[in-house]
Amino acid sequence: MTYALQGATLVMSLTMTNRGIRLPFGLGFHPWFVRDRDLRLTASCDHVWLENDDHLPKAVEPVSLHPDMNFNTAQPLPGRWINNWFSAWNRQAAIDWPSRGICARITASEALSQYVLFSPAADADFFCFEPVSHPVDAFNLEGGPEKYGMAALGPGSAIAATMKIMPRKLS
Repeated sequence: MTYALQGATLVMSLTMTNRGIRLPFGLGFHPWFVRDRDLRLTASCDHVWLENDDHLPKAVEPVSLHPDMNFNTAQPLPGRWINNWFSAWNRQAAIDWPSRGICARITASEALSQYVLFSPAADADFFCFEPVSHPVDAFNLEGGPEKYGMAALGPGSAIAATMKIMPRKLS
């Protein structure tokens, strides 16, 4: 894993090389961000994974059925616990903090086709926006891990992913 600054852009890269037997592998980044009352998130996707009481996936539905989790246009985070996976993501997101006059633009490489959004409550001072290759517990989902974004790597094979966070002033 490497972290580098290219100007003001934080570039995070992760490469996984299999040194053992053929196994499924997945990648992800798990940054935390400040959560303000006026925060707005834009992160277009098609589907949201709902969670069970044990915080594992129970169903996937069109994000349009869940207006408070539809970030296809800028909106605040839900005023409740959120711990969901979003799939068919275009690998671009924007986090706006209007009261601070700043934003962060996020891009992710092709391997990171999903993201996880986590925050424990509306009054939390943080949230996580996590580009990932697969949902939590992909090993146990019907159809197996490769169906959900994990890569089966033979000995010596590798996968890689990159995430960039670009700060900007809001115009």
